[in-house]
Amino acid sequence: MKNDIKYSVILPTYNRADSYLKDAILSVINQTYTNWELLIIDNHSKDATDELVKSFKNNKIRLLKNYNIGNIAQSRNIGIKKSRGEFIAFLDSDDFWNREKLNICNKFLDNNKEIGICHAESWLYENGTEKVKVYGPEKNFKYEKLLLRG
Repeated sequence: MKNDIKYSVILPTYNRADSYLKDAILSVINQTYTNWELLIIDNHSKDATDELVKSFKNNKIRLLKNYNIGNIAQSRNIGIKKSRGEFIAFLDSDDFWNREKLNICNKFLDNNKEIGICHAESWLYENGTEKVKVYGPEKNFKYEKLLLRG
């Protein structure tokens, strides 16, 4: 059977059920682009993370467990290994996405097949101000350059 998932969203978390995790999950569920799966990799939280994730009752969401003692890269790698999508998208559990994020990335990647990477950041501060982080120029987003620059 051919896999039809386009984006695997990797979301590592630890003890964020009472703060940001719900908003992060909702920001994926509410995307205008809907061909995604969400892999939440929990570092065995001691809060209500399991209950929160299960409360969404969404078959596009999978909850995985990891004992990594704070090594978020290990959680991301587990998510990548378990992913079924054509592309990987990372979301931290204290962040959330604009509703158009995957739609915009999808259009960009479809129109720029030689690139394969899409990145954008917008920082929203508690006082209501927003800062858009611009990275570039585009030549810095080539795969080889990203590997060399870390």
